[in-house]
Amino acid sequence: MQLVRDPTVKMNTIPFPLEKKHTPSVVYDTKSTKPCFSSLYSLVHSAIESSRKTFDSFRVATKLAVVRAVQASIEQKDQLKGVDTVTYLPRAERIIAVGDVHGDLRSLQEALRISKVVGAGSEWIGGRTLVVQLGDILDRGDEEREVLQYLEDLNVKASKHGGRVVTLLGNHEIMNVELDFRYVTPAGFSAFARKTNELEHGYNEKSVPKTYQEIINQLPDFMKARALALRPGGPTTIRYFSKSPVVLVVGDTVFVHAGLNNEHVAFGIDQINASTKNWLLGKADKPDILRGRFSPVWTRIYSYPNLAVDSEECKELCSALDKIPAKRMIVGHTPQSHINSACKARVWRIDTGLSSAYGGNIETLEITKKGVKVLKGKNKRASLRQERHPS
Repeated sequence: MQLVRDPTVKMNTIPFPLEKKHTPSVVYDTKSTKPCFSSLYSLVHSAIESSRKTFDSFRVATKLAVVRAVQASIEQKDQLKGVDTVTYLPRAERIIAVGDVHGDLRSLQEALRISKVVGAGSEWIGGRTLVVQLGDILDRGDEEREVLQYLEDLNVKASKHGGRVVTLLGNHEIMNVELDFRYVTPAGFSAFARKTNELEHGYNEKSVPKTYQEIINQLPDFMKARALALRPGGPTTIRYFSKSPVVLVVGDTVFVHAGLNNEHVAFGIDQINASTKNWLLGKADKPDILRGRFSPVWTRIYSYPNLAVDSEECKELCSALDKIPAKRMIVGHTPQSHINSACKARVWRIDTGLSSAYGGNIETLEITKKGVKVLKGKNKRASLRQERHPS
């Protein structure tokens, strides 16, 4: 898909201090790896790599580029009958929104404690509170599986008191299902090498589609267990991620990892969720609506600093929200020093880099009938390093 630059759209960049750059845990050398793995790399990352040279500028998507993705995805609609996932929930008495976790269980627990939904022993004390975690549980941290299990268990506890925990899909979940393991820590690989009840099915090669079996056989040995578990239709993907929406609407608030624009809304947020779930279950190809750096899990157009109310980004945001309809959008994905809002509080940016991989501040967003409030814990640092790599 070729991106066409619209000269009428104001280009913006997010300033990135250069005192520290985070490098991938796994560096792929496609010249030295086996031919099959090189082919896999080219196939899996073609959409991302095609825009890698201009990725750091985070240019605003033109409508033409997204329309092309939408038109390509429409062809998949006929395949989605009978596929169901959570898209809409009624207005909740209290909502706690948590940003990107990146494999840091302790920081997640602290975020939930300052939000008064869990106690010192991780017991549920939130009553009828709805917790929405905005994705990016995977990568950069060593406790990915622990976080997944913790949130699953917490949802069971919450449901006994009328509460609920919902996790969204972020770009790092999508990357891992595509077998993009560049930001996985060594512990992230070894955790999947230890078989559990959930993983047993994934280790049965007869259950793996032939195409994926051939690809996985060419991977380095230390990657194979993770690949078996996280491939489309893999046991971890089915258990955790197939239940997670890309977009969640709760009353008048819409939650999404990176952002929605007019074309995403026109395509249908329920359709985005359904087509994504079909792919995660191994029943269809990856939907084109998720491809490219302007998708609902990749875009950064609402995360620029100092967005003017009359900017093209704010106009796009307000138009998309009005069509849903919703009052506000909550996004993560792009690290901020603190939770903040833009476009007259119609978008809230809540990724504070709370994971130890970033060393950011532990904050959550509370939404009640009284309004929106930022809850703050003991801050780790005064400012956050924003880095030149996919977040």
